[in-house]
Amino acid sequence: MSSHETLSPPEPTRPVDPWLPVSPPPPPLPDPAPSDGKDGRGRTRLWLVALVSALVASLTSVGVTAAVLDDDAPAAVESADPPVATTTSADVGGDGMTPAEVSAAVSPSVASVEVTVRTAAGPFGNTQTGTAQGSAVILSEDGYLVTNNHVVEGATAVRVVLADGSSHEATVVGTDPSSDLAVLKIDATDLPAATFADDQPGVGDTAIAIGSPFGLDGSVTAGIVSALDRTLSDGSSALGGLIQTDAAINPGNSGGALVDDQGRIIGINTAIYSASGANDGVGFAVPATTVTAVAQQLIEGGSVSWPVLGITGQDVTAALVEAYGLGADAGALVGEVVPGTGAAAGGLQAGDIIVGADGTTVDGMTDLVTVIRAHEVGDVLTLDVVRDGATLALQVELRAT
Repeated sequence: MSSHETLSPPEPTRPVDPWLPVSPPPPPLPDPAPSDGKDGRGRTRLWLVALVSALVASLTSVGVTAAVLDDDAPAAVESADPPVATTTSADVGGDGMTPAEVSAAVSPSVASVEVTVRTAAGPFGNTQTGTAQGSAVILSEDGYLVTNNHVVEGATAVRVVLADGSSHEATVVGTDPSSDLAVLKIDATDLPAATFADDQPGVGDTAIAIGSPFGLDGSVTAGIVSALDRTLSDGSSALGGLIQTDAAINPGNSGGALVDDQGRIIGINTAIYSASGANDGVGFAVPATTVTAVAQQLIEGGSVSWPVLGITGQDVTAALVEAYGLGADAGALVGEVVPGTGAAAGGLQAGDIIVGADGTTVDGMTDLVTVIRAHEVGDVLTLDVVRDGATLALQVELRAT
C-alpha cells in the first residue's frame, strides 16, 4: 500500500489498453506538437481511491495498479453452490424502499476493514508500521467478504469489524488488481450476507453508498447513478466498466456498498474524481456483476483469469488522422503487439487500426474492450483491421492473463 497519491485524469488521445498488465510503449507515431504550447491537462485530479482513510502516517492507498476490466463482466465459474446471492430487477419488483429502509436492510452486511501495513521511510530505508481503514461487504453467511484490492494491498494484518461491533482477524483469500477487488475470510457463521444485483442499474436510478468514510463506520449517503461504463486511467493502467455516482464517497468508503432502492448491491465503491481528495460528486464503483464473478473465482481458486488480446493502443482521433493521414477516421490504433499473445499469433501489427470485432463496430479502445469482455479465454475473435489502406479480416485467439 502506497502513500496517498494524486493522479492526472486520462489524456483523451492516449487511453491505455486494458488487456495486458504492461506499461504502454510509445505509440507507433509521435503526437504532433501542440500548436498553442499547452499540454491540455485540467486542474482536476483523479484520486484513485485511495478511498482508504489514513489513520496513521497518511497511509492511504491508490486504487488501480494493474490491467483493466472491461464493460462486460467475465463469465462466472460453474459451481453447484454459488457463494454469492444475486437477483435481477425482475425478481424484486414493486416500489423502491426509502434510503432509511435501505440503510436498515443493508447496513448489517457492511463492515469496516482495519489494515496494518509497513512502509519504507527515511534516508536509510527504515520501515514504519501504520494502519489504514476501508470497508467491506459480506458475501456469504459463512464468513466471506469482498473489498478493494487497494485496501489490503501490502497488508501485514487485516481485521474486520462487523456492524454488530464484533472484531475478527481476516485472511486474504485472493486479490485481483485488474478489477481492484479482494476477498477476505473471517471465522464466523450466520452472517447477514448481502444480495448482489445480477443486472446493470440504469442512469438516474437511486444509488446509496454505505461504508466507513474517514473511519466513520456505518455512514450512509444517497444519490443517483450518474453514468455507466466509465474508464479511469493513471497513465500506465486502467480500470473500466465502472458505475459513476454522485452519492458522497470519501476516503474510507473503499470496498463499501453501492446499493439500489431494492436493497441490492449494485457496486463496490472504488474511486473518486476530485480536485481536493474528498467528495466532489463524481464517484465510481465496480459493478456487482463483475464483483460476483471475480469473487467466485477467488473463492474457488484464489486467482482470476481474464481473456487478453495482447496489445497496447489508443483511440484514433481527428487530430491523429489529420496529422498522419491514418486510413480510418475511428478505431483502436495498435501501439504494440506483445510477443507470445493471441494478437501476435493472429498477425496483428503495430500501426494497425482495429475498426470491427465479431461484427461490432469499433470506434475506439472502449468498444474493443467491451467486445473482449463479452468473451471467454480460448474464444477466437474476427477482427476487421485497416492496414496500409486495405481492410483485413484476422482471426485472433483470446488467451488468459
